[in-house]
Amino acid sequence: GVLISPRHVLTAAHVVGNAEPSEVAFVLHPGSPAPLTLPAEAVTRFPGAAFPYDDLAIVQLQTPVPSGVPAYPIRAQPPAAAQTITLVGYGGSGNGDMGPSVGASSSVKRAGRNRIDAVVATLDDSGRTSAFFVFDFDGPAGNGSTGGP
Repeated sequence: GVLISPRHVLTAAHVVGNAEPSEVAFVLHPGSPAPLTLPAEAVTRFPGAAFPYDDLAIVQLQTPVPSGVPAYPIRAQPPAAAQTITLVGYGGSGNGDMGPSVGASSSVKRAGRNRIDAVVATLDDSGRTSAFFVFDFDGPAGNGSTGGP
């Protein structure tokens, strides 16, 4: 998830699933040796969220994060095709065609850059639409299977 205010984390609805707030926490690495775990007070899923469509949730923390921890505002406009983006997270790692080969860890932060190859409204024939930013695993200067550089 990403901190969008001192007490709110934007995440994917499929990450929190149907968990009760008492089962959800935000793990923060404020630069000290030990991570800080902040329990949730409430979890609000986007109405009708069903992966990958409208797959959003807001986690409200019981207490605010320490002062000085940056929160990132939600963009007013979505990214566009050909824009370079930076992806940061604590999830698994591996090859895009084979899936994760290294498990997720709340102590290993990963970051990478890539270029959005396309922005599409749907990924299947479900009739649902959203805004999907499609990119492959070639980095911002590559020329992979869905486009680029």
